[in-house]
Amino acid sequence: MEAQLKLAGLIERAYENFGKLGAKLMTMGTCISRMEQLKIRWAEFEAAHKRLEEDSDVGPDDPYFKEDKYDKTYEAFLMNLGLFQDRLLEVKAETLRLGTQPAADGIVNDMDVNRTKLPAIVIGDFSGDIQDWVRFRDTFREMVIERPNRPNIFKMNYLRSYVKGEAAELLQEVPSGGDHFATAWQVLLSHYDNKRLLINKLMTKLMSLPAMANDSATELMRVLNGVRNLLQALKALGSPIDQWDHFTVFLTRSKISPKCQSKWEDSVKQSGDPTEPDTFRDLCKFLEAERKAASWHYINTKQNPADVASRGCNVACLSSDRLWWNGPEMLSATIRPWAKEEVDYAQEVPAEDATVEKTAFVQNTIPLQDCELFNRFSSYTRLRKVMVYCLRFVTKLARQCHLTLTLQFTPDVGPEITVAELEQSAHHLCRMTQAALLGEEIKRISNQAELQKGHTP
Repeated sequence: MEAQLKLAGLIERAYENFGKLGAKLMTMGTCISRMEQLKIRWAEFEAAHKRLEEDSDVGPDDPYFKEDKYDKTYEAFLMNLGLFQDRLLEVKAETLRLGTQPAADGIVNDMDVNRTKLPAIVIGDFSGDIQDWVRFRDTFREMVIERPNRPNIFKMNYLRSYVKGEAAELLQEVPSGGDHFATAWQVLLSHYDNKRLLINKLMTKLMSLPAMANDSATELMRVLNGVRNLLQALKALGSPIDQWDHFTVFLTRSKISPKCQSKWEDSVKQSGDPTEPDTFRDLCKFLEAERKAASWHYINTKQNPADVASRGCNVACLSSDRLWWNGPEMLSATIRPWAKEEVDYAQEVPAEDATVEKTAFVQNTIPLQDCELFNRFSSYTRLRKVMVYCLRFVTKLARQCHLTLTLQFTPDVGPEITVAELEQSAHHLCRMTQAALLGEEIKRISNQAELQKGHTP
């Protein structure tokens, strides 16, 4: 949260800090570079905001959400972006007055060529989901189409890189090359940029949103986030959703479970005047609190699949053990079968069954050789960072070549290595080490064969 607030401050003070350079240093090149930096910071802020919305530890009462920090920062971003553009026009006008426009154009062209060597612009893929069209259209226009002196061939490459699925199929008949970019963009606009059609489709999705299948926290947030996301998409199209409280409360209430509905009614009666109309904001706060309360449940140790392997179980038994593969039956049922009683953790743990099968592995006395990969680096920390850069490169190359990777890696939007990327790197290093040192064992287990007695665990 501290990093998010710091990033918001940098966005809000972007043009103010630019002005501190002085008129002599507020040149065309400096202005363009600051604009690019502002856009990158906003992309980082927006991505972090989505993660905070999904974080169960950050509630709606947090000052960040209570003070509408996202909306305020977005307004500051647009205002500063406009100030940068105004300054850029002033510099261009001054350049024309002095008769040095050719030289200035050369600078801008050189800068654009250099920028094509930077990492891909953070836009986000568009796969034909009508709910995502407005976001993609506005972002692509601002960050690709409206950027000065960008050749159409680059615009076409960016368009084909970010358009996937159904939307990509629409462009199959459009030839490649910069001369056909306007045609490709018009194909997408004519298919998706129909305000009446967009609103109708979004309203259809909103009305047909499936109700909660059970009382789990996952189902609760699926309904709540589904309603909120669709409402935001409608707001972007000009729909007056701020005046829809009666409708949105009624609709959302019809999608939650009867148990949640009953709790909501009790909450309304206790909070104040029960005759006052409900607000969607209050309903969202209530459901967020319910989500946290429904996130954890007690499970008896005899129904815990983790205990199957720890109590001794060979490969043959493990392959057919229902508890191990499917988990306890209550997970696929409603919330009612879950244990209700208070658990006394101080009581004595019952002794294990006397019939537990005991299995032991015999370790080979021949020592294993170290994994070669780890010997190439001075520290494990450095190895993980190098692995992140390798995974970033492979992921980017695969996307540019329209290839599908079997490895799972989600790069961060910013240039700095994040904790999440380091964790993914450690996961891949672990898998590579297992493949190098335990390849035969993994192969035998995959084929449901017994391990050799002399194998080394």
